[in-house]
Amino acid sequence: VILYGTGDPFLRPSRREVGALDALAATLRERGIHRVEGRVLGDATYFSGPDRLDEWDPRDLNDWFAAASPALSYNGNVVQLRVEASIAGAPPQVHTDPAHGGVAVDNQARTSSGRPSARLHMLRDAPTDPIRVVGEIQRGGRDIYRSMTLQDPVLVTASGLDRALRDAGIQVGGEPGTIRDASRSPLAGDRIFTAGDHQILASHRSPPLLEALSIVNLESHNLFADLVLRTLGRVEAGEGSYAAGAAVVERFMVEEVGVAADEVRLIDGSGLAANNRASPGALVAVLQHALASGYGEVLLETLPEAGTRQLRRMARTPAARNLRAKTGTIEGVSALSGLVRTADDRPAVFSIVGNDLPSAWGAKRLEDEIGAAIAGWSSSR
Repeated sequence: VILYGTGDPFLRPSRREVGALDALAATLRERGIHRVEGRVLGDATYFSGPDRLDEWDPRDLNDWFAAASPALSYNGNVVQLRVEASIAGAPPQVHTDPAHGGVAVDNQARTSSGRPSARLHMLRDAPTDPIRVVGEIQRGGRDIYRSMTLQDPVLVTASGLDRALRDAGIQVGGEPGTIRDASRSPLAGDRIFTAGDHQILASHRSPPLLEALSIVNLESHNLFADLVLRTLGRVEAGEGSYAAGAAVVERFMVEEVGVAADEVRLIDGSGLAANNRASPGALVAVLQHALASGYGEVLLETLPEAGTRQLRRMARTPAARNLRAKTGTIEGVSALSGLVRTADDRPAVFSIVGNDLPSAWGAKRLEDEIGAAIAGWSSSR
């Protein structure tokens, strides 16, 4: 059974309702399938090229915001580890969520009867290495938690379907695996996925693109941004890579929006690569183009609103519940771009970008002052 992914960022465990993988397994069972002679293969060949970029800071690669972005993703491509003490002298128990397999853990820790002689740590040198649990945890003490990026999201997703099939009473002959090379995939095809001569046994459709964009803008979710970018590359250019997706966006900005070619350079969708470039003028032009296109109001609804839980800034200023803008922060860089209505109810599009900052957080205070000043501005003054 091949589980073929096309970049859906929403697959995740569901505890309140039937999850997508359980629903797929239930459909197979309803179709009268009781045994899989082979195994479950996760096919991620809809995208091409690396799932992580060398331009990303290697210090970030264990953190949720730097998750890999293959065409088959699960649980935000993050695993939560919970270390629970066992009997003194024995290794502690390590629980993972997702719990169905595909996460490699090297448990070198031990449970102590008294105060630990060494703190417990969950470590990994490279994002594809096993997670090492070292140090001590005290018997009777609190569990210790950490979230880390998945080593192989495709294998974890395939393992999730394998578990769902077995839970549905379907026997599976072998252990789950992956397909990474398009030459090995019987399903690799054109820009839009078609099964060709193969039978689709069950399918899952993601929520609309707008829901993914809302998560990108409201939660600054890097994985969603990168998956959207790579999907654009596959659909528009026939190649689901970072480079192809970036070229599609750059071409749109230059040819349709009218941005000068030297004012935009994209490497990824998340902005983790320090060499991403876009001038404030280019960002203003994109926002103006969106407002003029008829999609402006829809776009604005995806942007955080100042003075609310979405953007806890500029409260008790004219910008509160008025200004909507996307933030941006990496080391030494801070940005805020969006729209605010002035005191005489005129829409004002703005973009503020600061580079080489001694303190990105200090720059945000200035951004807030500017946003509030624009909101309080009136042409009669």
